Amino acid sequence: MTNSQATTEADLDTSDDEAEREAGGVDGDDVGATRRAKRRAFRKDEILRTALELVTEGGLDAVTTTELAKRTGAALGALYRFFPSKAAVIAALQQRALEQLSDDLRAAVDETRARSVDLPARARALAPIITMADTFFAQQATQPARYRLIDEIMSKPAAVYEDNDAVVAEEAIRPLLSAAFELVQEFASVSGGVVDDHARRFPMVMWGALHGTTHFIKRDRLMDDAMKSRMVAGTLMRLLLSGLGATSDDIAAAATVARPQALQL
Repeated sequence: MTNSQATTEADLDTSDDEAEREAGGVDGDDVGATRRAKRRAFRKDEILRTALELVTEGGLDAVTTTELAKRTGAALGALYRFFPSKAAVIAALQQRALEQLSDDLRAAVDETRARSVDLPARARALAPIITMADTFFAQQATQPARYRLIDEIMSKPAAVYEDNDAVVAEEAIRPLLSAAFELVQEFASVSGGVVDDHARRFPMVMWGALHGTTHFIKRDRLMDDAMKSRMVAGTLMRLLLSGLGATSDDIAAAATVARPQALQL
């Protein structure tokens, strides 16, 4: 830990403790417990931020307990009090990555909804689905470290997860799939469609298909424009939306407000 980080942590503890005492009724034991809890949370967050820096610099293989201890100024024994293994650090990073992706998707969808008020009902319901797909597909370029963490979940979970960590990841994934399914239900309600088992699987199909398409990005430099990954992803989304019952006119109108940047509809 650097001197500046230590000062920040100490200041945080002291100021909060004083505020709690001034509020009244907080005895020394409670203040001490609060202080220890905040110090632990601060330290844990520092470890995760450092691990994310390592992922950004060199991928998941760059994250080692030895390097984490070195960069955070912690003894290995102290590090293990927060995370018992490298796998536990990666799992915590992946949970955080999924939560951040969920927040980004929600914000992007809200912005699209605000721009969609004048669209016909079917296009208005499609626009957030397009935005969600575009935001997810774009993260390979806009959030490369986060993409690497989520790619590990999708592509090779057996290499990372203990059973308990896998459960935590699944719990973080569930809100993303639920949000996408709500959008499918919304489109079905205005288009006269039926929410059957195929529709229920749509969020996972969309996620898996778009994620798989991101693996083509490394080939873009070898491909002509018609076959670049953004074009493949755009065709993929057209096919998936058509499967929900969307027409070409619905998709075109929705795209005017969804304004996809990463995939080409």
